[in-house]
Amino acid sequence: MVYDEVTTLDDLLIYASLVHRGKPTTETKLDGKPIPLWYEVTYYFKNKGRAWRATFTIRILDNTPELQNITIGGLDEFPFPIWVLTKWKNKEKLTEAERKRLITYSENRLTESVQRYQTDLIAKYQTQLLDRAVLMGLNHSARQTYTPKELKQLTKQIQATTRRKVTPALLKHVASIYLRAETSFPKANPIQEIMDEFKVSHRRAQEYAQYARAQGYLPTPKQIKRKVKKQTNKKG
Repeated sequence: MVYDEVTTLDDLLIYASLVHRGKPTTETKLDGKPIPLWYEVTYYFKNKGRAWRATFTIRILDNTPELQNITIGGLDEFPFPIWVLTKWKNKEKLTEAERKRLITYSENRLTESVQRYQTDLIAKYQTQLLDRAVLMGLNHSARQTYTPKELKQLTKQIQATTRRKVTPALLKHVASIYLRAETSFPKANPIQEIMDEFKVSHRRAQEYAQYARAQGYLPTPKQIKRKVKKQTNKKG
């Protein structure tokens, strides 16, 4: 069994689009493949009966994708006008009636401020969303908009090509590294140890630890603290 880390995210995403920043023709290379030097990917979410968006601004520097900014939009009443996005995707012009409909929607919609659960969701899935944005950048010449089905295909690409599968064996190994770091003397940094072992980012190492704890392989911080205290008392 492979621990499914992205299903919930796929269920929340309803659309995504890519837009170049600067000159549209400005490109660079990432692992030998063409990609916009500077671009934005906007994700559209449906969550808690609301529609909202988050924009990731990415720049490729020294063959490395760098996330420069994340902008989260306020909440709109659902349904979001997906028909507009569909028209844009198909490069169809809006009719006069549709333009008036969009203007009416924009003028009358009630937009609430950004909510805590929005920022929490983006923080939780930031790495996965960045992975998708990079794949979109690599495919920018063929496609710049994505439906839910196409976004799920990106998930499969990520799992197959750019990410280590999160298996029980991996999570058990993560748990052992974490516990060894926490119970060693002097105490080591468990996240740094995981980063060094798997050659992953700080965010990914944190996710591995979270998954290991969620699956029951890693005790809670309080349980670890009690274990360390018992060991210290025995030595004393």
